[in-house]
Amino acid sequence: MSRSPSGERAGLSKNGNPPGEFSGVTAARLEPSDWRIHISFRPLRSVSQAISPRLLTKRRRFRHVPVVMMVFAVPSSRETDTNAATGPGMNFRMWISSLAGGSPVRLTSADAGEEWAGSWSPDGSRVAYLHSQSGKPTTLMTVKTSGNAAPVILREHVSPLVPDWSPAGDWITYRDEKGWNLISPDGKMSKFLGKIEAPYLAFSKDEKLIYGIQTGAIEDVHDRAILFSLDPVTLKQKVIKNLGKDLEPLSPYNPGIRLSMAPDGKSFVYSTAYYRQDLWMLTGYRQPGWWGRISDALNLK
Repeated sequence: MSRSPSGERAGLSKNGNPPGEFSGVTAARLEPSDWRIHISFRPLRSVSQAISPRLLTKRRRFRHVPVVMMVFAVPSSRETDTNAATGPGMNFRMWISSLAGGSPVRLTSADAGEEWAGSWSPDGSRVAYLHSQSGKPTTLMTVKTSGNAAPVILREHVSPLVPDWSPAGDWITYRDEKGWNLISPDGKMSKFLGKIEAPYLAFSKDEKLIYGIQTGAIEDVHDRAILFSLDPVTLKQKVIKNLGKDLEPLSPYNPGIRLSMAPDGKSFVYSTAYYRQDLWMLTGYRQPGWWGRISDALNLK
């Protein structure tokens, strides 16, 4: 999920594949002294109004329709970028569209592979995103937002986790097999942050801290989701809050998790999911006769 710096618009990742339940969007405060958990249910379109920590969307059932994976607003709030596809066996592509109207335009000129979840540069001139292709490693790319532009490889062999572009434009986050890293937009400088088991890292507004949520991929956090801050200079971590397993960042797709900062930098929005399976017993229907059972067992027609 991402929003424009004005805070007037927000986008989210929507599951449009065969019926399944997906819920919802959660806002988390960053000050432990003011922590409150409140659950409320609102229509999906109200997510841009989220500030306090609460579940913002009600459980929805999506049918097999064209998929819009990720919508996020350009910093000028005049354009949006969309990760979209149109059906089974589809390839996801990045599109750019003016909020004032008009037809969407492909963000890149790339033909092969799939394009996933990006992050705008602070001035809105470029997007950092992930590119994947069958049989090849996932790649971190940058591309100009002029439309149908040629993408530039920033780093190969990265993990399929959404990058975050720093507010000052100096760094982009990415993860590889060793852990989380920072890389400059020109690819000339990089810094290793550590083997942090978090699906996303988000910069604070002043870039003095990086926020994330550690999940159960490590032994001592199996049933917890730990909100933490990281000093990118000293690499010192600080635990802010144990959110509990119910507020673990989740998405039906990977990559699909993003921590989107509020304009004041005091909270962020992210998605979570609840999956449910039911066992049904059918009664009151006519039982098949012996011949019907034998025919079914032997596949006789």
